[in-house]
Amino acid sequence: MTYDLRRLRLHGLIERIEHTHRYRLTPAGLKVALFYSRTYQHVIRPGLSLLHQPQNLEASGLGRSYHQFEKPNLTFLQEKRPRKILTQYLTIKNSRILDNLRECWLNPPEWTVTRVLEFPGSAIGLWSRYVVNPDKNGIGTVRYPCLEARDADCAAKLKQRTMTNLYNERPTWLDLAHKKLDATVAAAYGWAVDLTDVEILERLLELNLQRAAAEARAVHQRLRTSRPKRDDELL
Repeated sequence: MTYDLRRLRLHGLIERIEHTHRYRLTPAGLKVALFYSRTYQHVIRPGLSLLHQPQNLEASGLGRSYHQFEKPNLTFLQEKRPRKILTQYLTIKNSRILDNLRECWLNPPEWTVTRVLEFPGSAIGLWSRYVVNPDKNGIGTVRYPCLEARDADCAAKLKQRTMTNLYNERPTWLDLAHKKLDATVAAAYGWAVDLTDVEILERLLELNLQRAAAEARAVHQRLRTSRPKRDDELL
């Protein structure tokens, strides 16, 4: 926590309240916080929703672009594109495979049904991506797809389908999916696949320290004067 606070303070995003151990946002920090929160709300969340709903892929430019990138010719990528692009593609693909496998185990299609809940909501807010037909004030009808059990028997079974139970059981398909994802992440870092957890933590710590040192040097460079004072200058 101390390390994170120091980085935020060096970037001018927070400042310490005098004679206390508390911090507050600077004007620049508030702008950055608002920017990231709005970006997440209006860009990232709707974008991820489109990418995880195949029926909506062709409904937007983002979906079409991702659809074209999702099924490329890997031979072409290996020959024409840098290694970084290939490892990024494989990491995204394997992450989605793992997420889909877990979701199918947690909520099997034969045990669940999707019901659409409708209620009024704002087009600028938490439900923005589900709002249809907003009026001039931005208020429309929220159509939220809610996953429910098909019947009481399915509901009783679904209570046992938790993430904790899944990882306690750790079936073979889950273990293989994680190993595949771990291999692509290791390749993205340029590391061997068989590194131990301790070795991975040591390397991550080293990378973190290198980045922190580079950021500190950059901040120090910005704080330095642009040029030395001449002898004939009064101020």
